[in-house]
Amino acid sequence: MGAAGGLGAAAVQVARLLGGEVVAVASSEEKREFARGLGAERTLDSEKDGWRDRLRSLTEGKGPNVIFDPVCGPLFELAFRSLAWGGRHLVAGFVGDPIPTLPVNLSLMKGAALIGVDVRQFLLYEQDHARALLLELLDWVEQNRLTPPVGKSFPLTSFLDVPNYAISGKGLGKTVLAIGPNKF
Repeated sequence: MGAAGGLGAAAVQVARLLGGEVVAVASSEEKREFARGLGAERTLDSEKDGWRDRLRSLTEGKGPNVIFDPVCGPLFELAFRSLAWGGRHLVAGFVGDPIPTLPVNLSLMKGAALIGVDVRQFLLYEQDHARALLLELLDWVEQNRLTPPVGKSFPLTSFLDVPNYAISGKGLGKTVLAIGPNKF
């Protein structure tokens, strides 16, 4: 979900490094092409009508084992309902209102879990594990196996424009505020 944004782009790359087969969901062909460039094997639009059927077709009727969701928008419940048995839906953020809800019986019927992904609390409560994973990520970056894609870079003098652009849904990759000479 949101595969062309900062979190989604990272999720595509990390999933591939971990051996996952990625179906990237993005709202435009440009964003889906961007996700393919990051390693997604298949892509899917975010048009709600018929979305579940299209996803099921891409997963050979099984549904995904894991959904990484930094959006939690109109596809939230459809995505959870599409999970394979024992699947996990990772919630990493919300881009708008209203915050979606989920009927509790769905987790029972799917044997599935809804998991909150909060890096700040992970660092707070599981420091050793978080440190080990962070070092692994940094090692991948050093080896050029993981390359955080910078979409648009703003000079410090345009700092007021950054939040609006970052949440506009127009960008690809991470939106950056350059605190010095722009090297992106």
